[in-house]
Amino acid sequence: MIFSLSVDQARGLYNSLDLINMKPESNPGLPLGTRTLSILLKVFIFCPLTCLMAQMATTPPAEPQVVSIFPIGGQQASSFDVEIRGQSLEGAYAVWFDCEALKGEVKKIEELDLDEAKPEEPKDKIMRRGHRVLVGVRVDSSAKLGAHTLRLVSLRGISNSLTLRVYSDPVIAETVTPHHLPGEAMPVPSFPVVVNGKISRLGEVDFYAFDALRDQELLFEVFSGSGVLDPHLTLYEPAGSWFDSHRPNRLAFDDDSTVQKKKTTNPRLTYRFTKRGRHIVGVGSFDGRGGPDYAYQLRVVSLTSISSGSEKGFTPALAHGEPQDWRERDFGRNIDSERLQTIWSRTVRVSNEDKAMPVKGTAASLASNGGTDAGSLAIVDLSTPARVLDSVVEKEPNDTPSQALEIIVPTVIGGAIQRPGDVDFFRVKVKSGDQLAFEIETPDTVPPNFNPRLAISDADGQEVLTNIHRTIQSKTIYPFEQGGEYSLQVRDLTSRYGAPNFTYRLLVRPQIAHVGEIKVNEDRINLIRGEAKKLTVITEQEEGFDGEIALMIENLPQGVESFPATEVEPDRPPPLPDAKRLWFVPKRQTATIMLLASTDAPATALPQFARVSARPIVQGKPGIPVSVREIPLMVVAKPERVKGE
Repeated sequence: MIFSLSVDQARGLYNSLDLINMKPESNPGLPLGTRTLSILLKVFIFCPLTCLMAQMATTPPAEPQVVSIFPIGGQQASSFDVEIRGQSLEGAYAVWFDCEALKGEVKKIEELDLDEAKPEEPKDKIMRRGHRVLVGVRVDSSAKLGAHTLRLVSLRGISNSLTLRVYSDPVIAETVTPHHLPGEAMPVPSFPVVVNGKISRLGEVDFYAFDALRDQELLFEVFSGSGVLDPHLTLYEPAGSWFDSHRPNRLAFDDDSTVQKKKTTNPRLTYRFTKRGRHIVGVGSFDGRGGPDYAYQLRVVSLTSISSGSEKGFTPALAHGEPQDWRERDFGRNIDSERLQTIWSRTVRVSNEDKAMPVKGTAASLASNGGTDAGSLAIVDLSTPARVLDSVVEKEPNDTPSQALEIIVPTVIGGAIQRPGDVDFFRVKVKSGDQLAFEIETPDTVPPNFNPRLAISDADGQEVLTNIHRTIQSKTIYPFEQGGEYSLQVRDLTSRYGAPNFTYRLLVRPQIAHVGEIKVNEDRINLIRGEAKKLTVITEQEEGFDGEIALMIENLPQGVESFPATEVEPDRPPPLPDAKRLWFVPKRQTATIMLLASTDAPATALPQFARVSARPIVQGKPGIPVSVREIPLMVVAKPERVKGE
């Protein structure tokens, strides 16, 4: 019999069992046979396991790995020190930022145990060996606000990334004096302010006290630097109760929110105070855990005197914008009047001499975009730019099918589920054989807060399609076998929720076969001279795309070559029968590219960005290259063996 345990599983087994509590000296009442069994377990099973685990625990990962950073940000035009914790960071000599406005200098490297020993744990607990790197950071006055990407460069190569946030607001640190009870709350001097803190222990909550004015509206945000901490945010009024005059009353709570359309674990809330006085805000861990890697930043700012749109006062998620990844099936993607043009850029554009390509749908549904009748298969001229999409806005009342607004394909519909039970109806006419795509964007709030349910019913009121497949889906395709008039219904999934910010955009369009999302598994590559590493690329084919996708890697360092490769696919159980699966899930393919560094390839002192791009090919005709990702790549010499390896 063969057992397979991960390092964490083995460590947990060893530390939690404590030799299954069968130590003879601590259990004198055990029968002799049980004592003998315990000795045998020690000698033949747990002693070898202990040695193996000790080796695993002291062997750092082959590549530099950063785990956390503290503090996780500072103010523009300032200098401060940060502590970065991780593994395989010996020999770190440089700090890489995503722009020139931030500079870093490695000041000190210390070896340590990443897992802090706790009094209730066994003294012989196996620890993870790691490093603490002290880095001096200088932030220029021109640095953009928001999160900046940070990596360490060491003799082993470049590390994974962390984020460091830059503010225009004053930044302070939490006090050393305990403030883990409402009565011990640390005073916050004024607004705006950013507080660097840490949830250091299990069950810890940090409390901060502040004075609010009547009718003052304040914004509270909490950011986690490494993602280790899933924070929650609670607002209190120290009004007391009949049973405890010092007990605070909870006013508001948030443990999971959104920032700039994207789902995050960074909570935020705004609150308008009805009376003047002292209030308290608490920051804790959602799952109750804590430790040296559980860093956070609390930001408090007054919104009473700020008026800059719906996102007024909120800190940008990323200083240099979201990555330019194509997001096909995401409630936060941008659906605008140029959506069709953007989709067509991910397929083949042909010359005037040979400019026809198949697009699923009928000529009637595509005539406005240059189509010509070809039965159930339309031929669209892709050499001519698509016209701007029409858009309509739902108007109340439209809560019944008889009040439905008629739309013409293709159209972008804008609306809102403004109150619990609100339902929006629309009508659309299709012909037999039409194949349409339905895409939903929720610009102001995304699931799980707002879960837009789309349902399509025929003339008899029979539902033929919803956007629910295991979970709520942001995109659905459907082949209409029967022509006629259909009803579109949009509401919240439960009908129990609704609000003015439950806004949506629904795009109804013909299907266009195109290249969907392209994902690269690796976030950085450290190539040892004379060795190879693989790059895994996952491509998605949307709406029946059956062409080829050519992959290219450019800007490789000297002495590095790329080769297409094959590998044995892992055994997978046969998929469950699901005839409707392709209405909700695209086809996927995995490609492997091997990167090989020659034995005489020059080592790189700093990372070089390898550019991965893809090119759709349909019937032998290549399309426009699509940028996929830039990956930091380094060529390193074979590292010296370190302790434990």
